Amino acid sequence: MLNRAISDHGQNAELHCQLGNVYVQRGHHNRALKPFKRAVALQADHIQSLFGLGLCYGELGLADLEMRTYDQILAFKPDMFEAIVRKGDAYFNRQDYKQAIEEYNQAILQDDAGPWLFENLGKAYSEIHDVEQATQCFKKALDMDPNLGYSHYI
Repeated sequence: MLNRAISDHGQNAELHCQLGNVYVQRGHHNRALKPFKRAVALQADHIQSLFGLGLCYGELGLADLEMRTYDQILAFKPDMFEAIVRKGDAYFNRQDYKQAIEEYNQAILQDDAGPWLFENLGKAYSEIHDVEQATQCFKKALDMDPNLGYSHYI
């Protein structure tokens, strides 16, 4: 049904984005790229489609494209918490822990961060052997959610 709507209204970025989201929900990240790209071609600042592209690139192991996509999002919405965190995750996955820390700290300034973000930040500090900062982050995460499984780091 969505394919038919797109054939009837092919110039609507939102419809292409919705199709991309359907593919993502089914785990078809490669197939989701085309509708997300089409949506962005129709509307360069279609944040939901850009975010979908970033997620797909990350799932497909295309780190450079993933980073570029989050940079595009942040050019339109510099304070977008989810994009900042995902960019931090991408840096972490590339083992660029100092950049991950920078992004996670930026995200914390933008939003009321949950314990998982402090947990991620603690992991990044652990990777660069900054035990003091890692401990502070894990303690903060545990203060927010005592059921976290990282108490063995403290």
